[in-house]
Formats: sequence, structure tokens, C-alpha cells
Amino acid sequence: MTQRIDWPFKLALLACLAVGVSIVAWLLGHGAALFIAAALWALWFYECLLVASALQPLSVQRTLPMRTMASSDICVRLDIQRQGWLPIMWLRPHDDWEGALALHSQRTPVRSLMLWRRSAVWSYTLLNVPRGVHRVSEVSIEMADAFGFVSVRRRLPLAAEIIVHPKALDLPGCLPMPRHVMAGSRGSGFRCAEWGAVGGIDPYRQGDPLARVHWPASLRQGTLYTKSFDPPADRTWLFVPYWTSGGAMEDDASFELVMTLTATALREAGRIGAHVSLALPNRVVMTLGRYDSGLSGADPAVALLDALARCTRQDEAVDLQALLSHVPGESAAILLLGTAIASRQAAWLGSYAGRLHLAMASAAQGNSDVQDAVAWLAERGAQVCWIHEPRDLTLLAKGDVHGHRA
Repeated sequence: MTQRIDWPFKLALLACLAVGVSIVAWLLGHGAALFIAAALWALWFYECLLVASALQPLSVQRTLPMRTMASSDICVRLDIQRQGWLPIMWLRPHDDWEGALALHSQRTPVRSLMLWRRSAVWSYTLLNVPRGVHRVSEVSIEMADAFGFVSVRRRLPLAAEIIVHPKALDLPGCLPMPRHVMAGSRGSGFRCAEWGAVGGIDPYRQGDPLARVHWPASLRQGTLYTKSFDPPADRTWLFVPYWTSGGAMEDDASFELVMTLTATALREAGRIGAHVSLALPNRVVMTLGRYDSGLSGADPAVALLDALARCTRQDEAVDLQALLSHVPGESAAILLLGTAIASRQAAWLGSYAGRLHLAMASAAQGNSDVQDAVAWLAERGAQVCWIHEPRDLTLLAKGDVHGHRA
């Protein structure tokens, strides 16, 4: 806990002034001078009481959502309680946010904690919060007198963070999924013929069908095990948000567009029950689907959006060559959502063009290198769409390989 320490100097200055006026009033014996001296001593005593009340123990609690969506408003509530017996007048708190939220205005009123009121609640709203992870490390509490002469500002450590997910639009049908994958079937099971190859075994959980019990392994281990299946190739996706780390061919708007497109595609994949792998920088691949969440102890959909919230333009781009080297030849369809792509990356993707869906931010459409790389992939069977706004993602499902909005 820290506080601003200019109040000792101001109290000492006020005391010196009162002493000087008192000496003059005593020498002159003038009634008006004596009154002024008495008023200065009363003011000094009042300021000492204010400082003493400001330094007494305080309890602060902050209430705010842990997660929200980009461009939404966040209501933050501060509950301050004094633990001493002295009243506090003219009190105003202020949260010290880091990064993008540091410049957001916090309109909190000035209130008092009198003898009959030991606690009070302040609330303020952060408007149009951007995507990312926003942290607040401490809360500043400023207490001042009615004249603004002496004030005390205390900083109390009270760390918290808000994870702001990219905005995920509800665009049914934005993924060109097979017709036999029924929309809204996320909770339904597969028939045996629809399962993929056996990929391993897992401990039996209550509710697992007996048809999936792996009897040889169960007999060997003395307890029940069930088969885990690899997803069928026509129900799997690999999402690759791609950008160049701080590259000149992209801007913040294009980067945020890619984040929004990725979140929208994840929402649609979850709605139709598809199995999704999301490739992120630093060779991190996260999965979401009915077969294997890949994220023990956490909600896979929330974990994927958390990971997108933590992405920044300065992150190292996804290593496409290393990623594609681990993709089987007849595996998932690939959805690459990018701000720019060069001929070298296009060459790596060429052998996967038959199952590649490429959504490129329209800001790169004027770059000849990007246009040549995209055209080269389109000639080899990739489905390409220039994205001006997030809703243009539906053009991929419509099969409009050169789709764009005017």
C-alpha cells in the first residue's frame, strides 16, 4: 500500500502560517488578527483529522466479469469499506488499468463515508472494450478536503484481469460442411458406421455405450476401457489464423478481422458438432469436438476463445511448413484466415489446395504478391474469398471462390 506524501509539507506550511499569524495577533492585540489566527488553527486541526481519516484501514472489493466479448461494455463495481471510526469525506476511487484501457474514462462520483455509513459502492462502465487480456493491478483512492488544499491518494494492490474474446457472429452455414452433418446435432451420437478409425483407448466413463468397450484391453487391465475414435475426414477442420508478425502488409483492422473470422468459424463448428483443430503461434494446436476435447479440466470452446484473446500482432506467425508436415494427406479440410500470404507459403499449401479454403482480408487485395499467391492456389483448386466484413465468410459456403462485396 502506498500513498501520496505531499500532505506532511502542506500541514507543516499551514502550521507555520498559523503560528506566524498568532504571534502577530498577540503582539498587536488586534481582535481581527486573533480571529484569523484561531481560524487557521481550526483549519489545521481539520486537515489533520482529514489525513488521519484517510490513513485508517480500508477494505476494497472489485466486482467485474471474468470474460466478455469484444465491443461490449463492461460494468465495474468497487465496494469500499472503512474499518476505522473516523468519517471520510470527499472520497473518489480510480482503477489503474494497463494497456488499451488506461485511456478509458472512469466517471465515478465523489462520496463520503460518515459515522453512520461505513461502506459505499462506486460503479463505472468501460465502453466498447477491445479484444485482448486487460489487467488492473491496483486501485487509487483519493481523499481531499473541501478547499482542495490537502489531499491524500492511496494505492491499494487489487489485481484482476478481463479476458475479452473476439466477437463471434452467428452466421449459420458459413462453413461448407457435408450435407449429412445436421445442424444442431452437437449432442447427438454417431452410428457405428460413422465413426473413424480407432485411435486409442480411454478409461470407461459412466454412460459410455457398451459397443465402444475395448474388451481385450479391459481383460488385460482388469477394468473397463472404451475405444477412442479418430474423427472422420469429412467432419474435421483445421483452422489457421495467419498473419505476419508486425508485417507492413497488414494493419490492426485486418488483424482484428482475422480474429473475428476465426471466432465466428469456431462458433459455427461448435453449432454443427464438427471436430476442429486450431493452430496458433508457437506451434500450439488446440482441439474442439465430440471425440477429444484435448483440453482436460476446461471448457474447450472457452479455452479456444481465451487463446484467441491472448494473440497479438507481435506474436510469431504460425509455422505453416511445420504444421502441414504433420497433417495426413487425406485428413481435415483446412480453413486459413489470413491478413497476407506470400508465394513461399502458397507453395507449402499447394499440395493441400483441393481441401483448402482461404479467407483473406481485403486490405491485402491491392498487394500484387498476395494476389499472385492467392490466384496460384485458386488455380489448383483452393476455394478463395476476399473478406471485406465478417459476414463475407458465408461466401465460402456458397462456393463463390472469387466472392466479395462491393
